[in-house]
Amino acid sequence: MNTYSPKICVIIGAVAFVSITTLIMGDKMMKSEFDKDIEKLFADSENISGKVYTSNQIKDLPIPVQRYFNYTLKENQPYVSYARL
Repeated sequence: MNTYSPKICVIIGAVAFVSITTLIMGDKMMKSEFDKDIEKLFADSENISGKVYTSNQIKDLPIPVQRYFNYTLKENQPYVSYARL
């Protein structure tokens, strides 16, 4: 029967602990940076409240693009200010 010495068990446990701790800390740091980036993007974004779509804005676009916008957008529809996915 092959038995592991207590030293090997301690080493394996320490490596597992350090690995898990590193992954958890890295995840928290990455989420924190991501949240800061999102806040900065919202703070730097232009205020577009009050702007609306009109079909006159797309008159110089290719016909298929105009057709798509005419199908998906309504005249005087407010601009979409942001989408969070």
